[in-house]
Amino acid sequence: AQGGNIVPLCIPPHCRHDNVCPSKMAANTYELRLAPDKKFSSQVARQCLKDVLMTEFDDKIYDPSQVAKWTKEISQRICERLQELGFERYKYVVQVVISEQRGEGARMACRCLWDSDTDVCVSEFFNGDSLFCAAVVLASYYY
Repeated sequence: AQGGNIVPLCIPPHCRHDNVCPSKMAANTYELRLAPDKKFSSQVARQCLKDVLMTEFDDKIYDPSQVAKWTKEISQRICERLQELGFERYKYVVQVVISEQRGEGARMACRCLWDSDTDVCVSEFFNGDSLFCAAVVLASYYY
């Protein structure tokens, strides 16, 4: 394998333990339900995905030697943009699929077990002349 199977797992900075000194670690809150105003917004996230995909692919031509690099860079950029949105206590899984546009169909599916009150799945697609890209974000609330 050429390293094309690596998928970044985006853990928000406030959930990472490697860069927090012990005196600054907050106590567990043991929240039983998420406040409605703190819930992940699928509309905001979808616009974020659309912006990233348009910025990245608006002028790109499909190049099979670059696809592995593009998927890693774009999934990382999406993670960073999602973290900037400020939805606290959410962890993200981002999947990016890029393929050559040949007029053929493609199907993608994903499944997971989660809390339907807090967790969200968002997807966005880019269709260009030479390539298409599908980006999927699974946002899971960390209690």
